[in-house]
Amino acid sequence: MMLSADNGHACHPNQGGKADLTNRPYLNGGVVLKYHGGQQYATDACSAAYVRKLCRENEISLQTYANHSDIPGGRTLGNLAMAQVSMAAADIGLPQLAMHSAYETGGKKDIAALIRLAALFFGQ
Repeated sequence: MMLSADNGHACHPNQGGKADLTNRPYLNGGVVLKYHGGQQYATDACSAAYVRKLCRENEISLQTYANHSDIPGGRTLGNLAMAQVSMAAADIGLPQLAMHSAYETGGKKDIAALIRLAALFFGQ
């Protein structure tokens, strides 16, 4: 299995209307498990269940992100790698504000959560 780790969009306090109503990651809310209806992210039901299980059993905060279906989103290496080698994969990341700007902002607690998840995933 592969974890494709990249940042994800947090719900911006001044642009809440751009976030999905039921999938709103917030800074310091934990690792983000990312979904996309058009398969721009590699997460599927099986890979999501595995990541959720790891987080639940080890008390790691986990949030969900899904692109608005009418707003195109970015791609990650997860779905590009899946085109080359078929394996279970999940796209995860850390919530951040102002992606691709000079003022990207993230949460300190989220980094600790991702470090714990990665250590468990890689068996350390």
